[in-house]
This record gives sequence, structure tokens and C-alpha cells, in this order.
Amino acid sequence: MRYTILKGTLIASLGGFLLVYCGGFLPPSSLSRWGIFIWTAGFALIAYGLIPYKSLLNLMTKPNEIIFDDREQMHYLSRGKHQFMVPVSLIEQISYVEGKLRYGIKLTFSREKQKNVFLPYFSKRTYEKVRECLQREF
Repeated sequence: MRYTILKGTLIASLGGFLLVYCGGFLPPSSLSRWGIFIWTAGFALIAYGLIPYKSLLNLMTKPNEIIFDDREQMHYLSRGKHQFMVPVSLIEQISYVEGKLRYGIKLTFSREKQKNVFLPYFSKRTYEKVRECLQREF
């Protein structure tokens, strides 16, 4: 997430630089011809650069959740909406994945036909808690 925010900051800064530089150093005759395009491009870059901040804000207000119920089932909620449910008995292995662009929990199921599932944006501390809950279930 840090890399994505840094990339967004760079893109938004480029848009701001475009507006300030062109508005300050281009002659009025060039601005009358190219001004609307420069203005549109600058604000589009700023808006595109702020998208990662909006995603982070949404994730902070409604974080992803893993819930274990009394029927030995694990529920995954993304931004407050129920995504899927899986019986704890089907989970063969749980591991923490941390890369440059993503981090989260990877679930491996005991049945061959079921695919591995990656649950994004969970910290290592959350992984430890989930692993502890799964060990108690078995």
C-alpha cells in the first residue's frame, strides 16, 4: 500500500507542477490556445493521484474482517459486505504473504478442486490471531 500511495503522490504532484509551471511561465498567447488542455490535464493528474488515498480512507473506515462463528465457519467481509463463507475444516494451511505491492493472508484448502484464496490488506498481527483461532478449532 505504501508504494501505491507514493505513486499517487508523485502523479498528483506532477499535475500540480504542470498547472503552476504552465500558468506561471507560458505567455498569455500560448495559454489562450493551450490553457484549457493544460488545466484539464493538470486536474486529471491530481484526481488520478488522489485515488489511492480514497481507497485507503475507505479501507480505514470499513476494514476487511474475518469472523469465526460458533458453527465452525469462517466469514470474510470486505468493506462491510459479506463476500464468502468457508467451513474451518476445509482450511488446510494459512500463510502470510507480503510483497512489494500487496500483503495479506493466503488460505490453502484441503480439497484439490478448490483454489487458494488471497485475502488482501491484513497485517501480520491479524494473521497471527487468525492462525491462533484456527489452531483452537482443530
